[in-house]
Amino acid sequence: MKRTKLTKWTMLLVVLAITSWVAQPLIATEDDHHAAETGDAVVYELIMDEFSFLVEGQEPGTPLTVEAGQQIKLIIHNEGAIFHEAMFGVTVNGDHGYIQNFFDDVAVKIEHDMDMNGADRAMGLEVRGLEEVELDPEMKVVLEFTVPEAYAGQTFEIGCFVTGHYEAGMFLPLVVREAALDLHEDEEDEHGHEEEDHHDDEHDVEDRDGDGIPDDDDYCPTFAGDAATNGC
Repeated sequence: MKRTKLTKWTMLLVVLAITSWVAQPLIATEDDHHAAETGDAVVYELIMDEFSFLVEGQEPGTPLTVEAGQQIKLIIHNEGAIFHEAMFGVTVNGDHGYIQNFFDDVAVKIEHDMDMNGADRAMGLEVRGLEEVELDPEMKVVLEFTVPEAYAGQTFEIGCFVTGHYEAGMFLPLVVREAALDLHEDEEDEHGHEEEDHHDDEHDVEDRDGDGIPDDDDYCPTFAGDAATNGC
C-alpha cells in the first residue's frame, strides 16, 4: 500500500530523531552559533536516483568538492522511484556504512519543509555525529554545516548502503580541498612590503648634502661636513 504524506513525514522524523539520539549530544558553543549565523553558505544539491548520486549542474560521476572551513548548505533530494539513504565517510565497513564518519564531530543543522494537509510545515534540529539520511522518493532534506579545517586535502565518499545499492554503483567521492588563498590580500601585502622596502632603501642611502654621511647619521644633513664632526 502506498504511504501517505503523513507516514512519510513520520518516517523522516523518526529516522532523524534516532540519528540524533545515537549521535553525541550537541552542546552548542558560541563558535558553533557564530559559524551558523555569519557568512553565506555555499549551496549544493545532491540528487539521488537509481543507482547513483549526482551533484546538480555537474556531469555524472563528478565528485562533490567543498572547501575546508566553508559553510555548506547541502540539499539532498531523492528523485528516484525507491527508498535511498546517504552516508558520508571513508573506508567501507561491509554493508554497514563507513568506518570513519565525516560528521563524527561536526555540528549539523537539519531542515525539512513539506506540505501536509494543504498547509506548509517545517521541522529543524541540530545534531553532532550524524550517521545517515534516509529518504523516500520525492523527499528532500537540507543539511547545513561547516567543513572542518582538519579535513583539508582529504577525500571522503557518499554512499547508499541499502542492500545492493552500493554494489550497483551508488556512491560518489566527496573531496575537501584546502581553503583558497585571498590573492587580493596577498597582492596588497606584497605591494605594501615592496613600498616599505623601497622606502627603506631610499631612506638608507639618502644624503642630501652629498658629504657621504647618510642623513640619519648627519648632524647637518643640508650642509656638507666631515665625518669626524658628524657631517657638520
